[in-house]
Amino acid sequence: MKLHKASLLFFLLSTFAFGVKAQSSNEAEQRILECYTSLSNGNESNAEEQSNKMIAELESVCSLEDFFVYPFEALRMFKPVSADGKLRVFTWNYPKEDGTQLYFGCVVFKTSKSGEPLFFKLNYTPVNAEKWDNKVYDEGKWPGALYYSVVPMGKGKKGGNSYALLGFESKDNLSNYKVIEVITIESDGCKFGGNFFEFEDRNPKRVVFEYSDQTTCSLRYYEKQKTIVVDHLSPREAIYEGFFPEYGPDGSYDGYVLENGKWKYTPIIDIAPFVDGQSVPFNNPRP
Repeated sequence: MKLHKASLLFFLLSTFAFGVKAQSSNEAEQRILECYTSLSNGNESNAEEQSNKMIAELESVCSLEDFFVYPFEALRMFKPVSADGKLRVFTWNYPKEDGTQLYFGCVVFKTSKSGEPLFFKLNYTPVNAEKWDNKVYDEGKWPGALYYSVVPMGKGKKGGNSYALLGFESKDNLSNYKVIEVITIESDGCKFGGNFFEFEDRNPKRVVFEYSDQTTCSLRYYEKQKTIVVDHLSPREAIYEGFFPEYGPDGSYDGYVLENGKWKYTPIIDIAPFVDGQSVPFNNPRP
């Protein structure tokens, strides 16, 4: 009898383990959708709880063969995949009453075709917005954003894999940010920011664009030209110089060209080569 019970217990445990191992991306998507619905309808503490469940679900299926190509269409979150198929970033937010946001997310990096991918949970920590463009953070103190594009940059100086992330962040009820962030993936974690930008007069760790909540700012990468193109932002009137809730696109564009592992700032670029053959060149709605 004891042997029978032991065999039954082994069978049940094996069945349970197999069920988790064989879990599909579609099954995970349905469970995450339930959590996301609860998050949207709840309070801040519930948002934290449901987000942790969502991250756990994503981690449970990140080694599946279709994980980097499965669309997760039912989930209203940002989930871009890099062009080299190695990095996928999931980010989402919970809006607070004061116009600020709570941000959640995770990063999955494919180290090889057969090996287990690296998985990093992003722990959002609000930072001083006036200084965050000059600091480097890790996944334990992530400054937060909604990333909608991932651009491969190649190996960094220390061997890590670097990618540019194009993202959006709501500052408050008056203004928003678009950001060019660089993430570097290493075996023991990931870093946000670094010496990846080339300007004549400064050396920021990331590039941040602040503009009015009443307008939009286009920030987009063009693979052919290896250039990030962004709306040039100016104040609505000269008296608002430095007051970013009154900033918006002025009809010109700036570029950031990838050269030797760095994004070289190129002011007021000729937009024609980027929009040739495109009927709506800069239709990039605010996330």
